[in-house]
Amino acid sequence: MNKFISKSEFETKAIAKEIFSFYKDKYKLFVINGNISAGKTVFSQQIAKLIDKNNKLTSSSFTVKTNYNNLAHYDLYLLEDKISTPEFYSLLNEDLENGYVIIEWANIIKKFKLKNYLEINIDIKDEKTRLITVKEK
Repeated sequence: MNKFISKSEFETKAIAKEIFSFYKDKYKLFVINGNISAGKTVFSQQIAKLIDKNNKLTSSSFTVKTNYNNLAHYDLYLLEDKISTPEFYSLLNEDLENGYVIIEWANIIKKFKLKNYLEINIDIKDEKTRLITVKEK
């Protein structure tokens, strides 16, 4: 498990770049968890840009899945029962065959049992400080 401290959006982007650069050949699935305003979208945006400079990832809390160049982004915050488990796994497997996948808020949906992924947890320590923890799963 690796831990990083970020005190700004700039530092969060730099940490995302370091993490993605190190793990991009080992994992295609990146799971990012954290409370609202922790920095999940900033982190995800940096990974999306590293995958393809034309990717302009946005916070998609009202859309479960958005496709970008060589990337599928899932935001499960308001998922509830909008998607069945078999449907989710089918989409996920197809997306992993076609490129990278970022999933935000996977920790709130316990019914999905993911395997072989990199988990990034972003914890708010104070107004500007974030603890970013990386675990291989």
